[in-house]
Amino acid sequence: MNLPAADLPGHPVLDIPYTWSAFSWQSPAVLDYVARLNRIRPPAPDGPIAYCELGCGNGLTSNVLAASFPEARFYAVDINPEHIANGRRIARLGGLENVTFVEGAFSEMLDMDLPQFDYVTLHGVYSWVSRAVRREIVAVLDKYLRPGGLVYVSYNAMPGWASLLPIRELMRSHTAGRGLGSYKRAARGIEYLKFLDENEAEYFKDNARAKAFLQEMLDDDLTYVAHEYLNESWRPMYVSEVAGELAAAGLAYCGSADYWQNYWELAVPKPFRRLIESYTDRLEQQTHLSLILEERFRRDIYCRAPDILPDDRLPELFRDLVFGKTQNSPELDDVVEVGVVKLQYSGAPYAPLVEAAADGQRTMDEILHLPSLRGYAPAELTSAVQKLVAGDLLQPLARKTVPTGGGDRYRIASAFNRAVLTERVFEDSKCYLATPILGEPVQLTFPQALLLLAGEDAPPGEFLDRAEALFEASGKTWNRAGKPVRSAKKRRDLLKSALDTLKDDLLPYLWRFGIVEPPD
Repeated sequence: MNLPAADLPGHPVLDIPYTWSAFSWQSPAVLDYVARLNRIRPPAPDGPIAYCELGCGNGLTSNVLAASFPEARFYAVDINPEHIANGRRIARLGGLENVTFVEGAFSEMLDMDLPQFDYVTLHGVYSWVSRAVRREIVAVLDKYLRPGGLVYVSYNAMPGWASLLPIRELMRSHTAGRGLGSYKRAARGIEYLKFLDENEAEYFKDNARAKAFLQEMLDDDLTYVAHEYLNESWRPMYVSEVAGELAAAGLAYCGSADYWQNYWELAVPKPFRRLIESYTDRLEQQTHLSLILEERFRRDIYCRAPDILPDDRLPELFRDLVFGKTQNSPELDDVVEVGVVKLQYSGAPYAPLVEAAADGQRTMDEILHLPSLRGYAPAELTSAVQKLVAGDLLQPLARKTVPTGGGDRYRIASAFNRAVLTERVFEDSKCYLATPILGEPVQLTFPQALLLLAGEDAPPGEFLDRAEALFEASGKTWNRAGKPVRSAKKRRDLLKSALDTLKDDLLPYLWRFGIVEPPD
């Protein structure tokens, strides 16, 4: 089925593979947390969870999640044979036995013997395919999503795209019918847009948002540009439009995978709060919020037949959750921009809460019973923890951290992470690792990933030399900001800077989440 996109109308670009990325928003831990924020009981099956990713690309998200949730069963579906082959190869090298890759169109799934899924996710799919393909997606959800199941769907949104639509159309029409592959079309389209801007075409001259957006595109990888903008069925959608289509499968809007968007006081500018709160229908609220914020992209979560609890029972949904400090969390006395407001967390009960939860060793119920927090009501502490998560000072964990040691001498704990580092470290500007404790991908920059791989079971003084030797043996080019780093001295300086970050900030984080462990 290795066909060009033109032979499969309504489907994505197929002549080049997508970028190798993994997305935290698709984690069951994230979906569960958002459900709880919105008083919805998350999936709680008697046995291991079943999860399906529709349009999995190279399968990295599904593979990372499968490594992070070894007791669960994952299915990853894509129409591109190269994507499926890539996903299967990494799963095999990483020793994963709980992920199944399915090559084919969504319509073909309807004749397959698949389980009832607790989670179905689609990242960068829904507004890139035709109405007919979206109907196939809804049919799959209707057949395979169990009651109480959660769906994550991200899409290009209106009205945020309204002033930018000509950019995509100019690039597409300028490069159509020239016999070019998708990668060359993306390059030719970008050059054309640059020409228009540099020569002060009125569209760019009078449109500051368009100029800023063009700069974003210039910084993007051309593979991403091709997949993002050259699908013939590409069309931004209104939230009400997406919700209306998903309603055919019995799905109701649950909340946003961007945590702060689940709070009116954080998501809605003050002059508009009374207006938004005057609407009783959640979709009507979201439609007007999308206009007020001029959203260009949305990450929505839907639920089938949700079990919604009353407000006074909200704390019970959080009692079994574990929270921990984030890798680069702000200080409590910092001013933190959260959505449309600026917050400080220096007052009570934030400080004792962060102290109690920082190491990820306590459930919320255990935190509620600490002597230092005895004077606060459960609802007050639950709300405070949620606000700390929205401000990125704490994060929900899939399970408690397990103290395993620390220091500079380590080994990579899982065969999967070692396989990802070995296979992808020289191919991408970022690497994504799995951790059963956090339950979502951990992202490393190229120099961080190179140092981590090279420094396994090495004395700290050898990290740099080993990393340089590993890079030289690869025969690859080190690209930074789209340009090759040819100077050996420059590369070593970049590695030195990354090494400081690795030792001071990253390694303690990797120890805490079980990505590294003591060497044998």
